[in-house]
Amino acid sequence: MDAKILVIFNDQPFDLQNLVQIAAPTGNTFPPEAVLVGTNTFYRYGAGGGGAEYPDVYFYNLNGRTLEIYFSGPYLDGRHVSDETKKLEAEILATFRTR
Repeated sequence: MDAKILVIFNDQPFDLQNLVQIAAPTGNTFPPEAVLVGTNTFYRYGAGGGGAEYPDVYFYNLNGRTLEIYFSGPYLDGRHVSDETKKLEAEILATFRTR
């Protein structure tokens, strides 16, 4: 399977606690972890429980709204994206610029 990237602009207000309710992987009850990439802070969820394939999902506070970036596949052990995908995540997110 090839790797895929999906970017969604969600017009809902950016709210870390709300992300727990609507986006947390199975079994996760905490807000996504903060990840500093360059000068930008993204908030990340990785694989959850239940043995399903979970993309790595990054959320970004874009002017008070939620930008969602999904990195999907290829998957290792049926749940986690590959190490190569994780490396590409950092490289791609490092190119992110806002005005």
